[in-house]
Amino acid sequence: MLRPLSVYQADHQVKYLHLQAQLDTLEIELKKLKQQQSPTVPSQN
Repeated sequence: MLRPLSVYQADHQVKYLHLQAQLDTLEIELKKLKQQQSPTVPSQN
């Protein structure tokens, strides 16, 4: 009974790490978009 649990835990950890990587990627994309928009915001004011 220990093996299925460890396999489940490993699968869970892989999914968690994958989500973490996706979040990091999205965060970088957001920063890029904000940097692209920030020069245009003062010029409109």
